[in-house]
Amino acid sequence: MFGTVATRGLRFAAIVCGAAALAMPARAQSQAPPNVHLGVASCSGGNCHGAMERPKGSAVPGNEYIIWSKSDKHRQAYAVLLEPRSERMAQALGLGRAERAPLCLNCHADYVAPDRRGNLFQLSDGVGCEACHGGASGWLGVHISGATHQQNIAAGLYPTDRPLARAEKCMSCHVGDATHYVDHRIYGAGHPPLASSSTPIPRTSRRISSSIRPMSRARGG
Repeated sequence: MFGTVATRGLRFAAIVCGAAALAMPARAQSQAPPNVHLGVASCSGGNCHGAMERPKGSAVPGNEYIIWSKSDKHRQAYAVLLEPRSERMAQALGLGRAERAPLCLNCHADYVAPDRRGNLFQLSDGVGCEACHGGASGWLGVHISGATHQQNIAAGLYPTDRPLARAEKCMSCHVGDATHYVDHRIYGAGHPPLASSSTPIPRTSRRISSSIRPMSRARGG
């Protein structure tokens, strides 16, 4: 029975990987760049991260895509730009339409250059998988082959399991960096304050975070 399930899983993984590769632009395929963003559809399969039950042997629950699509606010990040408040802010800043303004898209979407977008990639997906885990074209094949986490990272997967790396990634939007920022001019146009000190951990990442004990507890305090 297990052999049948495993065989089906491998076949499905091969289909997903093949479809993701075909979804890459012709230019991307010819140059084989390692950081093309394939889109959240490449992660949504039932044997990947859209599973109703934990896949056998998986280190993660496997339902991360389902959680993201149904209850993670990152999924709605782009949709927020279509709301009247965002339209008013964009007009006040002279940006035109908020959903087309790089200043807004830098944090409200996985805003990568057009030549780094696969055919299944959609800005309207908001802050999807690859916004945090990195473009999957270089590591997806390794990832679904049963490789170790360290092998995935070596292939280009962003190491969100490392606290400093995760903090740098999250805070690039929730606090700001050289390309992601909210200044007084943007606040003046009506942008809500960034709750950087209390930014909730994405629901899809809580499995790792729950295993990190507070220092006082670790010391027996």
